[in-house]
Amino acid sequence: MTTNESAGSLARDFGGQGARDSIVSHTVDRLARREAFSETSDPAAYVPRAETEKVLESIRLWAESYGRGSTIAAIVGTPGLGKTLMLRVVESRMNEARDGDARAIYLPYAGLSPTDLSIWVHGLLGRVPPHRSPDGSPSPPVDVVAAGEGGTAGASEKLSGVEDARKAMSDLAALANSFREPFFLLFDDADSLPAETRRALVDHLPTSESRLRILMALNPDSKATRLLSSLQAFAPPEVSLRTRMSAEETEHYLRRRMEWAGLPAADILRLGDGLAHRLHSFSGGVPRALHAEASAAFEEGGTSAGRPDKSDHNRARPALSAKSQREDWIGRPIEDDFEI
Repeated sequence: MTTNESAGSLARDFGGQGARDSIVSHTVDRLARREAFSETSDPAAYVPRAETEKVLESIRLWAESYGRGSTIAAIVGTPGLGKTLMLRVVESRMNEARDGDARAIYLPYAGLSPTDLSIWVHGLLGRVPPHRSPDGSPSPPVDVVAAGEGGTAGASEKLSGVEDARKAMSDLAALANSFREPFFLLFDDADSLPAETRRALVDHLPTSESRLRILMALNPDSKATRLLSSLQAFAPPEVSLRTRMSAEETEHYLRRRMEWAGLPAADILRLGDGLAHRLHSFSGGVPRALHAEASAAFEEGGTSAGRPDKSDHNRARPALSAKSQREDWIGRPIEDDFEI
């Protein structure tokens, strides 16, 4: 059932056509507001600004440096500024006009062993890793079984783990080589990458001339420092995403998001009454915080058909202030208790 059908069904119990139209319109507008200020990673919702365009250009240049640049690169950015959206935009642009032949895959979770990573990536493409049996279970390595017969169980397990990692990386490399162009894995929250997977990358992934290439998104904290240090053999370039939106960029961002979601013109006009500046002040120019502040403002301030006066902003301000105080940590790096 569509949004209009659902709202229309509800309205039938509350009056005639006029009441039904009013309820449908109100419901559609409310859903549009929710869409406009949601934490979406839909590339269609991307609103360009100077900082993000610089990030995307740097990634484009890295991606085109096959055979010359590093196999691994990283986007290092403050929480809430849009690293996930950057990865999804990169994925979308790399895969467009590919006739269904994926060139890049977004991975929302990096905490995987080499074997699980290989299985997941192959599965996303509808394939089975070469070193897996038809039912998906690993085929036991003969040399490891033989080594285990005359040694300890611990030694056998260690050898098996090393061999599994080698085979998993071999399978991923073979997958990448099946494409005519480099194949990209886009890791979100890459600081959760396990030590065994980092070791597998270092041990089995070429530092430059590899068709399998990896882009990571990281927060600027000690976890990222340790991860990049463990991958120093690759000399991975770091693309910074740390500049918040200016007041002008905030207003442009809000207008574009509201237009994208299909909000009525009356709502968009409210931004010109100083609301955009107020939202920028409360959010600090951090998109994640801005979404929460804008959602609170439009729910509190209402969506009257006419252009609201300043009393709307005054009614919204208490909710915005309280929310800003509760969430003032958004946009700042989260401290890490671990030693480097």
